[in-house]
Amino acid sequence: MKIQKSNLTLLSVAALLSIAATAPALEFEVKPLTHGNATGSEAYGLNEQGEIVGAMVLPGSSRSYPVLWKNGLAFLLPAPQDSQFNRATAINNDGKIIGTTQKVINSVTYSRGAVWEAGSPLMPIQAFLSQSAANIVPLAINDSDQVVGWGTHAISGTLILDNPQGFRWTIGWPNPVNIGFLVTNDTAESSLVSVNSFGTAAGYSTDANGNRRVIRHKNNIQDLGIPAGYTTAQASGINASTAMSVNARLVGQPWRAVRWDLFDGYQTLPTLAGKNSYSHLSVGINDQGTIIGHATGNAEFIPLLWSDGAVHPINTLLTNSNGWTVSEVNDINERGQMVGFGKPNPSAPGQAILISPVQSLTYAVGLSDYVGGAHGVPYTVEFRDPNTNQVLDTRQGTLSGGGSVGVATIKTTAQGTVKVRFKAWHWLSRVFTITLPAHGSASSSTIVFNGDVDGDDEVTIFDYIDLSAAFDTSSGEANFSADADLDGDGSVTIFDYIILSNNFDKAGDL
Repeated sequence: MKIQKSNLTLLSVAALLSIAATAPALEFEVKPLTHGNATGSEAYGLNEQGEIVGAMVLPGSSRSYPVLWKNGLAFLLPAPQDSQFNRATAINNDGKIIGTTQKVINSVTYSRGAVWEAGSPLMPIQAFLSQSAANIVPLAINDSDQVVGWGTHAISGTLILDNPQGFRWTIGWPNPVNIGFLVTNDTAESSLVSVNSFGTAAGYSTDANGNRRVIRHKNNIQDLGIPAGYTTAQASGINASTAMSVNARLVGQPWRAVRWDLFDGYQTLPTLAGKNSYSHLSVGINDQGTIIGHATGNAEFIPLLWSDGAVHPINTLLTNSNGWTVSEVNDINERGQMVGFGKPNPSAPGQAILISPVQSLTYAVGLSDYVGGAHGVPYTVEFRDPNTNQVLDTRQGTLSGGGSVGVATIKTTAQGTVKVRFKAWHWLSRVFTITLPAHGSASSSTIVFNGDVDGDDEVTIFDYIDLSAAFDTSSGEANFSADADLDGDGSVTIFDYIILSNNFDKAGDL
C-alpha cells in the first residue's frame, strides 16, 4: 500500500509515551580521562562544571605532576623544580585549585600547600610561619575561596606544636589571608577535611585519651563527640545543610561509615551483605546526601555509594562502560558525578576516571510518509548545552515500535536543562529543550519530515540526484539505495519523488 501524505498527528505520537520506560534508580557510566602517554593518573576532585583535578606520572620518571582536566583535555599544572610528588586535590566553581607539592629537606619529605588558577603560574599558599620544615596540606576549598586542611611544626603564641593541627585560610587572591591553626588544646592533634558553601568546616580533634572526636568549625569549635558504641570518630565531608559523612571505630573492630545531621544525630550506615567484618569508610557527601567511600578486607577494596539508606557497590551500578571498573572514588559533586581511579580490565594499568549518572529520555517519533515500519530505523541524538551549544553527549540507536511511529529510549550522561538534536535516518532533524533530573527520566514526542536522501539534513537538488540514480530499482537489485526508498516499501518509485517534492527546500532544526 502506498501513501503520499502522512496522517500522523502529534496526539497519536504522544500516545506512545505511555509505554515509556523509567530509568533505573541508580545507574552510572565510566569515562577514562585523557591520559596521553602517562604511566599512571588519578583524579581527586571536581566541580559543578565538570572540571577535574588530580595527578599524573609521565614515562621515565617517578615524579608526579598536578593536572587539570578541562573540556576533555589534560593540562599539567606548574610545580617547583625540586618537588618530587605533586598533586591537585580540589577545585571550586571559580576554577581555584588547591593541592600539595613535596620536597626533601635533610632527607625528610615535607608537604607544602599550593594554589593554582586555570592558566596562571603556580602560586604557593604561604605557610602559617616561614619555617622550611612546616607541613602544610590543604584538603578542601569552597566558592568563597576558604581553604581548610592540616599542618605541622607551627607556632601558636610561644608554644611550638609538632602535632598535626587543622587550619583555615581565606585566599585574598593571589595572596592568602591566614585565619590560623585550630589549636583545641596543647597536646591535641586536629584536622579540617571539608568546608561547605557557607564556610562551615568539618574534621576531628583528639581528646585527652588520644581518641578522635568529630568537630565542626566556623566562628568557633563545636565538639560533636563520638557516636554511641564507638571509641574514635572523624568527619570525612560536610554538605550545605551541614550533614556530615563520618568514620567511626570501636577499638579492635572494623571502621564503620556514619552519617550525622542536625535532626537525627549519628546514624551508622549499612554494610554490604556478607562483609560485616570489612571496614566500611566514607570519603565525602554531596548536597543531595549521597555518600561515597569503600569497603576493605580480605585483600578486597570495594568502592561504595550510600543513597536513600542503602549501600551499593559502585561497580554493580555501571552500564555501557566498555569493560571499565572503578577501583577507587575520591570526590562527588552536586550532580552526582564522581572521580577516582579505574581499570579497563583487571590486568591493565589504571588511570583517572569520571563516573557520571545516567538519565533516560523516551522520544516518540512519527515517521512521516512511511510504510516500512519504524522498528529498526537508525537515529543519532546529540545533547547540547543550551547556552553554548557545546555537544555534551552523542548517542546512536534504532527505533522500537510498529507502524510509522517509533520510540527511541535513550540513555545519556547529560543532565539538567539540555538542548536535544534528534536525527532519524532520511528524516530531517528536530531540536527541542528538555530537563533531565539526575537518575531520572523525561519524555517528548514529534513528527519528522521525510526526504533527506543524502543525509545532510536538507531536502535539495542533491537529494533528487541521489534518488534519480536509484530510480526504478527494488531491494536486492543493482543501484538500489535504501536511503532513496523514502516510503520504505522496498522500491524507489514515483511515490518517493512525490515525498521529496512535498518537502523540497525544507531543512532540519538548528
